[in-house]
Order: sequence, then C-alpha cells, then structure tokens
Amino acid sequence: MNLPVSAVTVVGIGSAAAALAASARAAGLTVVAELTDPAAAVSSQSPAAVTRVLLAPSGVGREALAEVAVALTRRGLPVWLDVAELAELGEFLPRERVGDRLGVVLTGPRKPSFARRAIDVAVAAVALIALLPFMLVVAVLVKCSSRGPVFHRAVVVGQDGQPFTWYKFRTMRVTGEDEGLRRRRFAEFVAGGGAPAKIVDAARVTAAGRFLRRHSLDELPQLFSVLKGDMTLVGPRPCLAYEYELLKPWHRRRFAVRPGLTGLWQVRGRGRVHADEMAFMDIVYALGRSWRSDVRLLWATAGVMLSGQGAT
Repeated sequence: MNLPVSAVTVVGIGSAAAALAASARAAGLTVVAELTDPAAAVSSQSPAAVTRVLLAPSGVGREALAEVAVALTRRGLPVWLDVAELAELGEFLPRERVGDRLGVVLTGPRKPSFARRAIDVAVAAVALIALLPFMLVVAVLVKCSSRGPVFHRAVVVGQDGQPFTWYKFRTMRVTGEDEGLRRRRFAEFVAGGGAPAKIVDAARVTAAGRFLRRHSLDELPQLFSVLKGDMTLVGPRPCLAYEYELLKPWHRRRFAVRPGLTGLWQVRGRGRVHADEMAFMDIVYALGRSWRSDVRLLWATAGVMLSGQGAT
C-alpha cells in the first residue's frame, strides 16, 4: 500500500539518498531533512513533525543500518527500509511503497504475548504428537548408526544472552571432535573470511546423520525447547557460548528476542552469507515481523527441509 502524506526524514549516502528523497517528494511526502551520515540519525533527535524515517541502504554498512533501525524504533519512530537490494526482507516482511520504491516498515521487536506463547505451545505439542512415531524410528537409526547417545546435548545462548540446554538427534560419531578448529573457523566467519557458520567434520558424520542433517530432521527435538519456553517457532538461531563470545557486539542484538526453530537467516542465508549479513537479517526481521511473516517463514522452512537447501 502507499504511505499517507506525512513528514519524513531521509537517511542514506550520496545518490541513493538523493533518489529516495526525490521519490518521497514525488509521492507527496514532506522531506524535513536529508541525513547523509547514518550516524547522525542515531545521535540527533528527529523533528516532532517527522512520522517516519526513510532509509536507503545502498552504500551503508550492515552494522550502521542495524544501529539506525534499532535506535529509531526504540524511540517509537518507524523506519521504512528500501528493499531493492534486500530481496530476502521484501519476500517475508510487510511492504509499503514510497512512490515507485518498495520497502519494509520496521517498528521494533514485538513484545511477548500470551497469544504468541499459546500458538507456540499448541503447534509444538501437535507436531510432537504427530511426529512421535517418526521420531522413534529416527532414534533407532541414530542408535544403530554408531556408538553413543541418541541425542546430542549442548548448552547454548538464547534471549538476552541467557544459556539453556537444547537437544538434537546425534548425527556424528562421539570421538574425534576438534573444538580448537571449530573456534578458529568460527572466528574466521565472524571476521568476514567467508567460512560457513556451521563447521562440520564430514568424516565424523554417520550415514544416518547425513540424511538427517540434509533435511534438518536432527533438529526436531527442539520442539521440546519450544514447549519449555526456551525457544519459539520463528526467531534467530541460538549459538554456543564460545560462538557468542566471538561475535561482534552488534551481532548480539540478534538475541534481543527469543531464539527460534527457524528464521530468516536459516531459510535464506544459511551456508552462504557472512556473519554481518546473518546478524543484519535476524535483527531487521525481528524489528518488522508480523504473524503473517512468521507463517510465510514456516511455510518456506518446510520447502527448505524437503530440498535440503543450505544444509551441511
């Protein structure tokens, strides 16, 4: 839909910001200010007449974009973000037009509600009941695949940096793990070295584990974490404690919300984007999500699980 006539501030760099300002004026909006330095939008107060900030991402780093969006939505000021170069966001989040430009509107993370918790419990309970026979078969396959327990247990970091224990079907042999290598590879990933977030020693993966990992079936036990309240259906992926320590400070803003079984990064970025992009996708999704966007992501997750896209 089109934005109502109102006063806006345009934030961006160079020609991208100028073009967005021109589109806003052509659409009948009053452009109160054009800020060519995104940091100025964080440090300065917007005029009282401004009802929305228009953000042009071209040429602006992911950290700066996230900082602007978080800071302004905390003040109660909605942020319209151009998605011409951010197809993943435009695919799932509610969209609005500014003239000939399409963007998503960010209003801040949704507060926990009884309705969302009730949906989490209902969906997780129904899924566990329906999948119980299949999960029993998987448990037998895991047990027969190699020596060791059926479940892999790990302490991970969730909302606001709080630890909790999550469970997955074990897909790897219990011997031969090199945690030092995993730490080094994850540090490279955070530094932008292009290493995947999920470091896997292929020699340790069992035959059954390859199938489970390819279709993300090893993560079905996390439905119990949803029932318990440590996780929700849609949210950022939790991380190990050492991974949390290695993340850049702004990356940790991903965990302002409860971690989820699936999320935007898992569906559209997993295995192919660097750490800054991962954090940006999760932060911005949390600021603009709606129940409709969560449903779209859950539906897309089913397709990813069937295809094995992005799995390792």
